[in-house]
Order: sequence, then C-alpha cells, then structure tokens
Amino acid sequence: MPTVDLNSDIAEGFGAYTCGDDEAMLGIVTSCNVACGFHAGDPLRSWRAHSRAKARNAHAARIRAFPTSGVSTPARIPFSTGEIERLVAYQVALRKALASYAGHEDRFT
Repeated sequence: MPTVDLNSDIAEGFGAYTCGDDEAMLGIVTSCNVACGFHAGDPLRSWRAHSRAKARNAHAARIRAFPTSGVSTPARIPFSTGEIERLVAYQVALRKALASYAGHEDRFT
C-alpha cells in the first residue's frame, strides 16, 4: 500500500515569540524539520520539538539557516565558504545533541 510522508517545519519561534502550532502539526505529520536557530528556533524549543516528535513517532530532520539580520536578500549571503561550513557544523552539532538529550534520532538532511 502506498504511503505519503506528511512533513512540516516546526520549532520556528524564539523565546516568548511563537510561530505556528507545533503540537497540532505533530498530531498529523509523519516527519518534521526542526528549526536550528539563527533566524528561528532556540534550544528549549528544539528540545521540546524533538521530545514531542519522538512521543508521536515522527521522524525529525533539522532546518539549517544563516544569520539573516541585516541581510537585504537571501541571494546575498555575506559569508565565506569556511564561515558557512562552521555555521552548519555548529547547528548540526547543537541539534544532534538536543535530539539525543530528548532521546530522539535526529536525521541529517
């Protein structure tokens, strides 16, 4: 029987700012992409998202992003190749640790 992976970006708020209804989305998706910070997401929100995704058997990947403050257009990223590598490594390591802390497998995407 064919299946469909219903996916959603979650954990995109930061601090007191909430964006979307992660709990409702996790009630219907089979996988999710957890925000990794810089433009959205924070450690508590990410840990909570991984914990809830695990409880609902939803696979989780991560959304990587660049710091966007002051950047006028996404087409112009003011970072060198080496800086981008370090920004991605930072986000991958942090979210892998938070997923592990929540007891959830974090898929690299």
